Amino acid sequence: MHRRLRDGCGQHHPGYTNTRTAATAIPRIADDFRSLDDVGWYRSAYLVASTALQPSLGKVYTILNVKWTYLAGLVVFEVGSVVCALAPSSGALIAGRTVAGVGGAALYSGAVNILALAAPLRVRPLLFSLLTGMFAIASLVGPPLGGVFADSPALTWRWCFWINLPLGAFAFAVILGVFRVPSARKLEGSDPESERLRQGTTDHGGPSGTVGSPPLPQPPLAPSLLQKAARFDPLGTLLLVPAVVCLLLALQWGGTKYAWGDARVWGCLLAFGLLTIALVSSQLWGGDNATLPPRVMRQRTVIAGALQMACSAAAMFAQNFFLPFYFQVVLGTTATGSGVLILPYVVTMAVIGIFAGAGMSRVSSYKPFGWVGTAIFVIGSGLLYTLKVDSPTASYIGFQVIIGVGTGIAWQVPFVAVQRASAKGKAIKASDGPIANALMAFFNSLGASLGISIAQNVFASSLQNRLAAVPGITAVQIATIMNAGTGVGLRDPNVLPSEMLLPVLTQYNSAIRSTFIVATVFSGLGFLASLLYD
Repeated sequence: MHRRLRDGCGQHHPGYTNTRTAATAIPRIADDFRSLDDVGWYRSAYLVASTALQPSLGKVYTILNVKWTYLAGLVVFEVGSVVCALAPSSGALIAGRTVAGVGGAALYSGAVNILALAAPLRVRPLLFSLLTGMFAIASLVGPPLGGVFADSPALTWRWCFWINLPLGAFAFAVILGVFRVPSARKLEGSDPESERLRQGTTDHGGPSGTVGSPPLPQPPLAPSLLQKAARFDPLGTLLLVPAVVCLLLALQWGGTKYAWGDARVWGCLLAFGLLTIALVSSQLWGGDNATLPPRVMRQRTVIAGALQMACSAAAMFAQNFFLPFYFQVVLGTTATGSGVLILPYVVTMAVIGIFAGAGMSRVSSYKPFGWVGTAIFVIGSGLLYTLKVDSPTASYIGFQVIIGVGTGIAWQVPFVAVQRASAKGKAIKASDGPIANALMAFFNSLGASLGISIAQNVFASSLQNRLAAVPGITAVQIATIMNAGTGVGLRDPNVLPSEMLLPVLTQYNSAIRSTFIVATVFSGLGFLASLLYD
C-alpha cells in the first residue's frame, strides 16, 4: 500500500510543479512575446487538453496496463515541456502547453485512481490529504522558483519548462523500477456479491460450490482488441474535445479580441451547442461504454461533487492567475517577490487540507467539511475584491490565508464523497469508482479552464475601458499597457509621466478586482453545490 501511495503521489508531482512554476512567470512571458491578449491561453491551453481527455484517460486505467499508461503520459508531458522551453513565439508556447496537457491528463487521472486503490475507504481522505501535501511541496517550491527563473537574465522563464526534464526523469525511474501494477480485479472494481464469491462464501455464509449453492461463474473470456477499443468510446472523445475548445475559444475571444457579435465568436458558441447535443446523444447511446456514463452522471452525489469541484476550481484558478498581476503590476514587485507573496494562499490550503483529511478519516460524514470550507472560501474571495493600490501587507496576506483555510477544508470533499458512495455500492457501483474519480478530475480541470477564460475576458475588457477614462492618456500608451505583461514599463518615465502613474495603476487594480468578482461568484456557487450531497 505504501509503495503504491508513494508512486501515485510522486508521479503527479512534475505536472503540478510545472503549473505552479510557470504561473509566476506568465507576466514576464507576456512581456517577451508582447502578447497580453494570450496570457489566458498560457495556462488554459494546458487545462483544455487535460480537461477534454480526463474522462477518457480515466477509463484507460481500467482497460490497459496502469504502469505503462503512467509512463506514456509522462513522456508526452515531457515532450510538451521541451516544446515550451524552445518556443520562439506565443503560438508555439501555447502548442507546447497543449501537448503537455495531454500528458498531464494521464498523470492526474492516474494519481487519483491509484490513491483510491491504495487503502481502505476509512483512510482514503487522509491519503488524499497527503496528495495535497505533495501539492504543498510544489506550491512552496514552484512560485519562487518560477520567479527566480523569470528574473534571471541567464536562465530566463524558459527554465520553468526545462526543469521538468530532471523531475520527469526521476519520476520515470521510480515508476519503472519500483511500481507494481495492482491486480486486474482491483482495477475493475468489485461489488459485494463478487467479493463474497471470490472469498468462497455465499449469502448464507456457507462455502460456495456446495450443494444448494449457485454454481460459481466462469471467468470471462479476455476481451478482443476491437472490444477494448470500443470501451474507449472514441466517438465521445472526438465530440468532447472540440466542444470544450469551442466554448473556451468563445469565452477567450468574445468582447476582447472580437466583438460578441463577430461570426468567429458566435460560430464557436453555435458549434459548442451542436457538439454538446451530439455528445449527450452519444453518451446516452453508448451506455456502459460511454465516456460520461449516464448511470454515473445522474447520481446526486456525482452531480453535487462535480458542481462543487468545477465552481471552486474556477474561483481558485482565477485568483491564482491574477494575484501575480496584482503583486507585479500594482505593487511593483519582481516575479520572485510575487512567487513569495502568493505562498500564504497555497501553503495554508495544503496544510489545512492535511488536517481536514485526517478529520474526515475519523468521522462518518464529510458534508460539514464541504459546507464550512466553501463558506469560508466565499468570505475570503469577497475580501480580495477590497484590495487597493495602497492596501497594507496584512490585507493581501490575511485574505489569502482565509481563502487557503476554506479551500483546504473543502477541496477533497468531492473525491471523498464519490469514494464513499462507490464503496457502499449503492449510489455508485464499486466498478464505477475509477470513472467517478476521473469525472471529479474532469470537472476540476473544466472549472479551472472556464474560470481563467472568463476572468481573462473580464479583465481585458475592463482594463481597456478603464484606461480610456484616464485623463491625458494616449492611444499609444493604452496599446503599450495592453500588450505588456508586467507593470515594470509603467514605472518608466519614458512610458508614462509620473503624474499619470497613480491613475493608471488605480484603473489597472480595478480591472484585476473585477476578476475577483468572478471568483467570488464561482465560490458562492460552490457553496450552494455543497448543500446538494445525499
